[in-house]
Formats: sequence, structure tokens, C-alpha cells
Amino acid sequence: MAMIVTPAPAGAGIAPGGLRLATACANQTANFGANARTLTLRFVLHGNVTCREAHRTMRAYARALAAGRCETRICTQVRFAGGWTCSVLSAAEARPGGVVAGCTRPRARFDVYKARA
Repeated sequence: MAMIVTPAPAGAGIAPGGLRLATACANQTANFGANARTLTLRFVLHGNVTCREAHRTMRAYARALAAGRCETRICTQVRFAGGWTCSVLSAAEARPGGVVAGCTRPRARFDVYKARA
């Protein structure tokens, strides 16, 4: 079993060596548009990002996809609040139980998993 670690500010949930363990957030339900079903999502944070920020960013990404603001599933055309760029895996890329989407910015990222059908 591997442990995911990232540099952490002093006082954060710190593992040996001054590194912070990846953080999990509460699940969130998101609707990605008329041609997609509503999904319950599970988040795993890496680096300098809060659960609130990850949830807010994923909601904004889902709205952008649903509104057609993203030309492809990799939404590099839209920079979300906080400097986030987001993408979702295609059905061919996604693996059962694996990451289905995520967002990134310098020194932080969050991965999104399907929590349930």
C-alpha cells in the first residue's frame, strides 16, 4: 500500500518527514449536462487546496461543460477561480474505481472519483 504525500505548511496534518497526507473530502453530486447523468463524486486533495475550493471548482467545471463553454472534455479554454484547469477522462480511459476527473494548478491538484452510480 502506497502513501500519497505532499509538502505541507507547519501545523497541518503532518506525516513523518514534514509531509502532508492526501486529504479526502465529503462526496458531492454534480450534473455534467443533458447528455450525462448526475454523478456522486469523491474527492482526494493533493497540495494547497481545501475541500470547499475543490467542490466549488468542480461545480463550476460541471456548469461549464453543461453550458458548452468547453470545446472538449479537457477544459483548457476556461480558467476557473483560483487558477484551476480541469479535465474529465473519456469512457475508454476511465477504469472501475479509478480517477474520472480532476483539476490542477501550480502546487495543488485534486482527483475526482465516482463514489457510486
